[in-house]
Amino acid sequence: MSESEHRLQKSIRTSVHGTFHVVATNCTFGTICQTCVRALPDKVRNYVKVSTFRDWGDVVWKDIGRTHAGRTLIVCRLADIPENVKVFATTRNDRRNLVFVEDMPVESIPSRVPRLNVKDSRRLHIARERNLDAISAIIKRAISGLAVGTDRNRIVDTWVEGANLVVLSPFFQRLFVPVIKLDRLLGNQLEQIEAIEIDEDGSYLYWPHADVHLGWEQLQGIVDPTTLIVAQRRSEKFNLNYGAAIRAVRKEHGLKQTDIQGIVDRHLRRIERGQIAATSSTLKALAESHKMSLDDYLGELAKRS
Repeated sequence: MSESEHRLQKSIRTSVHGTFHVVATNCTFGTICQTCVRALPDKVRNYVKVSTFRDWGDVVWKDIGRTHAGRTLIVCRLADIPENVKVFATTRNDRRNLVFVEDMPVESIPSRVPRLNVKDSRRLHIARERNLDAISAIIKRAISGLAVGTDRNRIVDTWVEGANLVVLSPFFQRLFVPVIKLDRLLGNQLEQIEAIEIDEDGSYLYWPHADVHLGWEQLQGIVDPTTLIVAQRRSEKFNLNYGAAIRAVRKEHGLKQTDIQGIVDRHLRRIERGQIAATSSTLKALAESHKMSLDDYLGELAKRS
């Protein structure tokens, strides 16, 4: 069994107690959540339940708290939370609330969010995105990160707050990276630092103007260099072995690095050298270029790594 498969099995055994429950308080978000869950690996998807309601008043909070003892992610619009609703009863669940402002003014936040009865900032994230595609991307990263409980270092959202770049994990942990420490890599223009793209899996942030990729651990290393040394010792050998396996399978199929559709050859070289990890979207692109199913392709890599 490969290291990635072992981590997946371990996450199912140790981090999922009962069902991971996603509660969408409107039909639009319910459809997005269902689509995200269908994209999860089979062994994880079996532990995820999505409940969709037409509006906040239809949700039976007591039943959700009693029936689902594992994690619960509530996905809603700020507009879904009525101003006159009773204070949301605190459940025993490991509950997190992902709230989208959408077309509501920020002035509405003080009258609605307190009704969630959230006393810990790690239970709440208010996202600023108003575009449905951007909203879908955040929901996908949150669901996939929470479903596979070992992926605490995925990135769900990011923004610049004062003198810091703030990075959010699926468990709503916030990493504060001083912008001044990014100058050497990105320059000192704030508009360039804010021009961030997040990998669809949340594996890294990407700044196109500087061609820089930084994952959670690299950002953590910028804040505290000692953490980067520990992370490198843990992942370097795996990335080297996995990168070598990707290169070996590619060559066996007679493919050049430039033949892989959807991956820039420079990026693929870094993966094959073990400099960066291969994300699930990268592995899917590789499997397609090899004309193999994802399961068969991963099986070939597992034999060699």
